[in-house]
Amino acid sequence: MNLLSLQNPEHILSRFFLCGISHLKTDAATRSVFHINETEKELILNTAKALGIRSLFILNTCNRTEIYAYVADESVLQNLFIECKKIDSELFKQKYYSKTNKEALQHLFEVAAGLNSQILGDFEILAQLKQAVAFSKQQNLIGPIMERTINFALQASKKVKTNTSLSTGTTSVSFAAIDWLKKNAGTKGKKIALVGLGKFGTLIGKNLKHYFKNSSIVVCNRTDYKAISFANQNEIGFSLYQNLPKLVNEADIVIVSTQSIEPTVLPHFITDFKKRIFLDLSIPSNVHHCIKYLPNQQIVNVDDISIILNDTINKRTNEIPAAQKILEETQAEFVAWLNHHTHSPMVKDMKDKLIELSMPSRVCEMADMMEYNFISPQDEITINKTISRLAINLRNNNEKGCQFIDAYNHFFSQKVSE
Repeated sequence: MNLLSLQNPEHILSRFFLCGISHLKTDAATRSVFHINETEKELILNTAKALGIRSLFILNTCNRTEIYAYVADESVLQNLFIECKKIDSELFKQKYYSKTNKEALQHLFEVAAGLNSQILGDFEILAQLKQAVAFSKQQNLIGPIMERTINFALQASKKVKTNTSLSTGTTSVSFAAIDWLKKNAGTKGKKIALVGLGKFGTLIGKNLKHYFKNSSIVVCNRTDYKAISFANQNEIGFSLYQNLPKLVNEADIVIVSTQSIEPTVLPHFITDFKKRIFLDLSIPSNVHHCIKYLPNQQIVNVDDISIILNDTINKRTNEIPAAQKILEETQAEFVAWLNHHTHSPMVKDMKDKLIELSMPSRVCEMADMMEYNFISPQDEITINKTISRLAINLRNNNEKGCQFIDAYNHFFSQKVSE
C-alpha cells in the first residue's frame, strides 16, 4: 500500500475500532465481570504502548466497559481485553460487540450525546468520557487524530444539548418526586416529614434542602443514629423513630421511602385531618392504603410519579431525529478535517519546492538559508495563491497526481505572466 493510500481518510477511519460490553446486551452481574479496575486499566494502557499503539482509551462506567483505539484490526482490542482481565474468551465472545470505521465513529458520538445511555439524554457519561480520555492522555496514548476525533464528538454533544430538548425533564424517581411536589404542593411554609433514608430517601433529603428552603424539613429513620447524622450533615431537623406517629400527624407532606414488607405509616397516626399529602416511594407500599379514605388525605405512589418520567422519555424520544442530524453534520465536519489533515504534509512539501524554485541559484546552494527573505514579495503571493488552489483541489478531487501537475502549471503560468 503506497503512502497516499495510508493517508487516505477512509483508510484512517478503517483503523478506528471499539469493543466492549454495555447495558444493551448484558445485565449488571455480567457487566461486573468485565469491569476494568484501576490496576487493570494501567496494565492495558502499558501493554498497548508496548505494542506500539498510538491512541487508546478505556470508557469504564456502571453501564459499559469499552475500549476505543486506532489499531490494525479488532483482534488487538479483543486480546487486550481478554488477557489483561484474565476472563474466559468464550464468555467474552458471547457478550462483547465490536465496531469500526464510521459505525464506531457514530457510536462514540451517540455515547457522548446521551443517545446510547441507559436513560435517553443522560449526559452524566460525558464527564466520564472526558476523564477516560484525560487518563490516557497522561499516559501519552492520545494522538492528534484521536484527539480531534474526541473533540468533534464533544462538539456534537454540546450542540445536541444546546439545540434540542434531549436532556430536559426529569429522569429519576427522586427528582420526579421533587418535581411533582413543586407543581402540586408548593414550596413555601410546609412541614415536611421524610421517613426512611434508603437510596431514594437520601437523594430526596438533599434535594428537599435545596428546593424547599422556606419549609421545615424533619427526617426520621428506623436507625436513629443514621437520621441524626444525615440531619446534621444537611442542616435539617430529625425525629426519633419512636415519635413517628406525632411527626406524621404534624406534617403537611409525608415522604415515605422505607423498605418494610408491612406499612410503616398507619391510619391511627392521623388525628388532625388537615390537608396532607403522602408521597409513598416504597415498594411494596409503606403508607397504609386506608389513609386515603380519611378526610383531606392524599396518597401519591411510584406509579403516579412515573407518569412524569414517561412524559419526559416521550419528549426526549421525539428529539432523536434532530439530535441524529446534528451528529451526522458534525461527523461530516470531522471527515472534512481529516481530509485536510492528510493532505497537509503533501501541501507543505509542495510549498517548500515552489520556494526553492523561486530562489536565486546562489541561494539554493545554501540549504540552511532557505527562507522567505530570499524570494520576492510577488513570488510569495504567487506561491500562496498556488498552494491555496492546490489545497482546495485536493479536498474536492481525489486524483492527487493531477492536482500537483495543475499546481506546477498554475505556478509557472503566473511566473510567465509577471
